[in-house]
Amino acid sequence: MNRVAIGQRHGRLGGRLRLRSVAKADRDSAVQALVDEGAELVVRVMRDALREQDAAARVGIEQSGVEISEVSPAFRAQLVEATQPVIDAHVTDVDGELYQSLRDETQRLASK
Repeated sequence: MNRVAIGQRHGRLGGRLRLRSVAKADRDSAVQALVDEGAELVVRVMRDALREQDAAARVGIEQSGVEISEVSPAFRAQLVEATQPVIDAHVTDVDGELYQSLRDETQRLASK
């Protein structure tokens, strides 16, 4: 019988994953599925929290009399193009894989 059990350790909220009677390939697949599901949940919760923080910050900023200027996608594209030489000059100072993953995620979010 294949089953997945999540247990508590020492009465704390930090649970421990236990897989019993599961073939290694199935276990690896089950663990990856749980990790993926957990990661999606964390990302969703963090995005919601950041949206709430951004909204609260915006209200506070506006109430203090500061004017917030929104930029159009066209102007943003101009800024990105204008700053690209600076980015290119310093990109070797950061991990290439990390940099590319951040760029990919930024582009994905910008396309929403």
